[in-house]
Amino acid sequence: MDQASRLNYNGTRAVSAADMKFGVLIVDEYSDFVERHIGAMLDMLRRLGCLDNDIVVKQIPSLGDTVLGVQFFAEYTDVDGVLVVMPAEKLYANQALLGGIVHLQMQWNMPVCIGGSERASDIVEMVALQCEMEAAAPEQGERPKFS
Repeated sequence: MDQASRLNYNGTRAVSAADMKFGVLIVDEYSDFVERHIGAMLDMLRRLGCLDNDIVVKQIPSLGDTVLGVQFFAEYTDVDGVLVVMPAEKLYANQALLGGIVHLQMQWNMPVCIGGSERASDIVEMVALQCEMEAAAPEQGERPKFS
């Protein structure tokens, strides 16, 4: 059984972040939160198997720049997912920005997790699930022509 399909004691899959690449977007406006979480977040990604050169850390000035920061990761890098380091409730309270993040996730088929160090394992789980489902998907042939 491969590592991505093994179950932990609590029934969740034990996954590895080996061969995964992540963007970490630091929101400077929440520097106190970032200072409390960034070290543990990066350590968790490493413990899960992600190499240092597969972690791209960028900073943005404020909450209002979050959607654009995630867009930059999607468009200009080859990351598999993005971690936005900031208090999640601040983004959840701003429906316009949250909608922008959701739109980017759908447009780019790229998981985005918002919060602190506890979200590191979540992003790895989401990328692993995405890879697993993509590998299991039936081959898509050319669509039939109806005209």
